[in-house]
Amino acid sequence: MQLISIPVKEKIAHIVGSYFTTNEIMNVFTGVNIRVDKELFAKWKITLDALNNLSNSDNSDIVIMHILETFCHPLKFSDPQVRHSFIEELNSALAYDALKIKWDDRGAKLEIPTDFKDWAVARLKQMNKKEIIDREQTYGNQRREYEACVRRVDNLIDMRANGEITEDKFKTKKTAILLEKDRLQEFLKDTDKRVENWLEITERGFNYAEKAASIFCRSEEE
Repeated sequence: MQLISIPVKEKIAHIVGSYFTTNEIMNVFTGVNIRVDKELFAKWKITLDALNNLSNSDNSDIVIMHILETFCHPLKFSDPQVRHSFIEELNSALAYDALKIKWDDRGAKLEIPTDFKDWAVARLKQMNKKEIIDREQTYGNQRREYEACVRRVDNLIDMRANGEITEDKFKTKKTAILLEKDRLQEFLKDTDKRVENWLEITERGFNYAEKAASIFCRSEEE
């Protein structure tokens, strides 16, 4: 069971490609750690490929909500009328999956049918367990590599203090080790950022799941 069907995703890709630059599209997807293939050249193809990559992940339905809201954010547009046209086109496509983007001058939210409520909460629990395992494994590997690099720094200092290497060799090794240390630190920072991204995504997901029934019923009355 998927929130957005394949034909609707294809239509969304064309719509996004007609409103945003390649870099803007890439920034939205890479912001939630979704792989983007710039070599596809056509913007709609880049978008569709990213959405398909997203479909292969366990948290695809929750993340796609976040992505659509990001594209609809008012700060993405210099002209409010262009934003209005963009969202109207998206809603025309989303209507085929009984979905709709509700928006105002401050933001946008994707409304979901009531039968997704319990399902979404259950999925969030499963996804969170997997995220914890994956993240801890990634962080553990990165941390071990970083600590090994720091030990090489300590060993290099001991070797220089003991006269085992020359000053020139010391400087050469020092430069290489520090570059490696900086590279590993960036990996650790990325993993730390992953925690923040995941927290934001799940917060949105829980909000949708908990409010889905009332929101959907209200929109039906309107």
